[in-house]
Formats: sequence, C-alpha cells, structure tokens
Amino acid sequence: MRAGPRFRVLAGLALILATQVPRDASAAAISLQEILLRAKPATVLVVSEVSSEVVLDCGSGELKVAPSPSRETGTGWFVDSNGWVVTNGHVVQPAHQPPAWVANEQAQRAVLTACVSDELAKQGIAPGQRPDLEDQLRRAAMARAYPNARVELKPSIFILMANGFRLPAKVEKYSPPVSARTGAGVMSGRERQDR
Repeated sequence: MRAGPRFRVLAGLALILATQVPRDASAAAISLQEILLRAKPATVLVVSEVSSEVVLDCGSGELKVAPSPSRETGTGWFVDSNGWVVTNGHVVQPAHQPPAWVANEQAQRAVLTACVSDELAKQGIAPGQRPDLEDQLRRAAMARAYPNARVELKPSIFILMANGFRLPAKVEKYSPPVSARTGAGVMSGRERQDR
C-alpha cells in the first residue's frame, strides 16, 4: 500500500525529530505521539479566501450581493522563527493571482442566491421542493442577470495555528503551479468542474 502525502510528511517530521533525541541510556525513550506533539505547533492550516461584492439585476433593479466566499485550504509549515510559512502554490493562487473562474463562480453564486432564491420565495416554493422548476428559474436567471453582473473581488490569506489563533498572511515568495505556468487556466492539484 502506498502512503499518502500527509503520512509521508508526518513520517518525515518524526524521522527528523527522532534524530534529535538524546542517545544516552539514561534519557527516557520518546514516543511517536510525543514526537508528533512537538512537531504540531509548526503545522498550520493556510486558507486562501476570495470574498466578493456582486452588483446585478434580477429584473427589479440593481442590487448588491455578497455571495459565500470561495476558499482553498492546505497545510503549511513554519520554517523559521520569523513567521515564514511554506505551502503549495495552488493553495494561495486564488487569492494571490485570482484566476477568471473565481470571478465567474462568485457571479454565479450571487445570481443563485439573489435571483433564484427570491423567485422561489415569491412562488412559495422551498429550495429542493421542485427541482424541475428550480432548474428553469436558475437557467432564466443566469441568462438574464449573469452576463451583466459586476464582480469586485476581495482576496485574503490567513493561517490557522494548532492553538486556534488566526493570523493574517501575505505572499512574499511565489512559484505558480505548473498548470499556471503553462497557461492551462486550471489550478494544479484539483480539477475544476463548472456548475
């Protein structure tokens, strides 16, 4: 069986920390759990979030909508005491260099949130109650409101530490994912499927 990336990282950290254990017979043996607990504070969750404000017209005048943000998460590691964190390029790409699909996704979410939900409520239908009608309303709303929607992206990056602290972060050094270098327009490490 092939070990997953998370296991390989933990095994690598365990190996590195195991080499730091005193070798004399009087030293107490260190368990794998203790090794992992010592390494845990160096591991963080990196969150790349793109929120937005979308101006659109569902048919009764312009309105501003703030759809749920687009998020990409990944593991990062502190590599020195000055706060440098290393993570994969695809984790920070949406906030560092937002691709076109992020703005499109936010516009679509805004249309669905504002136009379709509003029309369902007017007709007294709960979401999911009439999938056929909901699909017709979604298609009509996308044809009417999506092409003229104006999207203002608000990207941010932050880290969540093992102790629960949330800290803002910024990209200082960046190497784009391979697909970004080739111009394919798809984030490395995940497939993008349109809704």
